[in-house]
Amino acid sequence: MRAMITIRLDARQQRAIAAAARRQGKSTSAIVREALDRALSDRPIAARAAHVEGALDLSSARGSAWRKTLKERNWRS
Repeated sequence: MRAMITIRLDARQQRAIAAAARRQGKSTSAIVREALDRALSDRPIAARAAHVEGALDLSSARGSAWRKTLKERNWRS
């Protein structure tokens, strides 16, 4: 490691990090480094949101006006 920094956490954040570290068998520093790596990554939105692809269900009758609007604005042939 090249540098050490100090950050301030509220009690909720400290408990969450400590719990995650225990669950994963890692140090709190490792959890923070991994979170920082994820936050600083240059992954495009498609890569970050791939897990929700196809999750939007517009098949209901209530959503028909919304479906029409989406189709008019975003339709690609």
